[in-house]
Amino acid sequence: SDYCGLINCGCNVLILIVRKHSFLDVDVSQYHDILLQISNYESSKK
Repeated sequence: SDYCGLINCGCNVLILIVRKHSFLDVDVSQYHDILLQISNYESSKK
């Protein structure tokens, strides 16, 4: 669960970065999708 919390924290940081630097939008959204897939995979392993 700590790992998932870390992922969520990372996602929140990325979202803040996107809001400040909208030119990063595409790269960060792809990265965000990857993070979500990782966290979903981690939760399903429990």
